[in-house]
Amino acid sequence: MTTLNLGCANDPWGDVKVDISFRTQTGAPSHPDMIADAHNLPFRDASFEFTRCWHVLEHLKNPHQALREIRRVSSHGEIRFPYDDGFKREAIWGISILQPMIFWGAIKTRSVRAHLWKIHPDSLAHGCKVRLNHHFLFAPISGRKAHYFRGFAFPRIKREWVLTY
Repeated sequence: MTTLNLGCANDPWGDVKVDISFRTQTGAPSHPDMIADAHNLPFRDASFEFTRCWHVLEHLKNPHQALREIRRVSSHGEIRFPYDDGFKREAIWGISILQPMIFWGAIKTRSVRAHLWKIHPDSLAHGCKVRLNHHFLFAPISGRKAHYFRGFAFPRIKREWVLTY
């Protein structure tokens, strides 16, 4: 099975990892196998069995063109993008689960204006299955005393849209 990770940054998943640069928009290092633009991918039609493109479309000048390219080069895939602009959600979530790097990532993304779009799946979902991922606002409680909290409804936040084809 050949897999493509489009917009890989430092994610090791995939047989072929593609990004636009060796640095992300926020300055973090990226480790792609190949430098390429998502608007014009240098692969033949149906080159990959599966493509993963997580949190990339909101950074692109033309997300519709990139989605056409993704569907051209792969027979199946999963595309994820934020439910909203991502700032408040990521900042609050980073603080609530005691992960300061998530919080600072949200600050940095906002400061460099890395998100160009707030995308709604209705504009992209032609022939795709759509679902909305939620995350707990607080870290899940586990361990010996977790059974005391089974009846509580912990708040969840809408995190991202997921398109699969």
